Amino acid sequence: MSYVIDCWEIVNEMAPYLLLGFGVAGLFSVVLSAQWVSRNLGVSDFKSIVKASFFGVPLPLCSCSVIPVVVGLNKQGASKATCISFLISTPQTGVDSILATYGVLGLPFAIFKAGYAFLIGVVGGVLIKFFDEETVSEESKSEAPAKPCCCSSEEPEVAAEAMKEEEEKSCCSSEKTEKEECSSIFSKAFQAIKYGYITLPGDIAKSLFVGIVCAGLISALPIEHLLTGVFEREISQMLVMLVISVPLYVCATGSLPIAVALVLKGLSPGAALVLLIAGPATNMATITTIYNIFGNRSAIIYLLTTAVSAILGGLLFNVFFTNSIFLITIDSDHVHDMGAGLTGELYGVILVLVLVLGLYRKLAKPKKACCSS
Repeated sequence: MSYVIDCWEIVNEMAPYLLLGFGVAGLFSVVLSAQWVSRNLGVSDFKSIVKASFFGVPLPLCSCSVIPVVVGLNKQGASKATCISFLISTPQTGVDSILATYGVLGLPFAIFKAGYAFLIGVVGGVLIKFFDEETVSEESKSEAPAKPCCCSSEEPEVAAEAMKEEEEKSCCSSEKTEKEECSSIFSKAFQAIKYGYITLPGDIAKSLFVGIVCAGLISALPIEHLLTGVFEREISQMLVMLVISVPLYVCATGSLPIAVALVLKGLSPGAALVLLIAGPATNMATITTIYNIFGNRSAIIYLLTTAVSAILGGLLFNVFFTNSIFLITIDSDHVHDMGAGLTGELYGVILVLVLVLGLYRKLAKPKKACCSS
């Protein structure tokens, strides 16, 4: 019974922040379309690399759904460096994940995680530019639309597929009647709500449920002696988290309950950060896709950049935050206060309903291989 209560309390704590994050993510899905992003990523220079990493931070795409977006960007002529930069920063964050991180791990953790994801993306893109630079092939240029649709408001996954086809010129017509503009606003609002509260929850529901179940198991198991004895040193904890995280598929939001449970058992916040960086940013599907599309050298640079940056980020966080005025204090009393009261329970119920509905709609649709290599 204690196990179920712990799981439910984690749900209640994350619920208000996730629900708000879903709404903002829906807004981003119509404001920051994949076509708009692609127009800024075609040149392999430092400015484009910075843009790619910056755009990737707020977008709510996991390491599975970001793959077709990157493939679409590459087909449109985006450089290898900008694609890798975008691919590194995007799955680590997202507005839903940032808000949920703030809710369960605090503001310093959320700010550091988002800022560091941006920095890692820039570093990865720069390394690709200097050690694996390529010119955009004529084939890629010929496949790119001459005039991308400027009015697209499709969801990121759908937009990535749409980018492969030539857009109709009539889509970009600026001559619209007042009735058409009103209809367009309502259409975009509907698409934002649909993506934010149906499509996105369906994409992360399975991973989030798995994360909550794992968090409950971690809370129930007596593993304190491992974290305070065998793996007492911070660097050893980080290395263990890295080894576990690299092949594991877990989204940025789904990894949060696991990180919280481990911190409560004695894991250092820096080691938890390693899990939150390496877990979402790397998995076998992403690594295989990078190898097939960008080559062996890019795959190695991608892995090394993520792994080394995760360890360095964990060490830096423990030095500059844990032992400072921004000291993170997560204890059992805080967890048992999570979502206390009727409001917290209501948010938890709404979140579960949204996730279940999104997952049902996702499973009811014909299956698409979003992680095909």
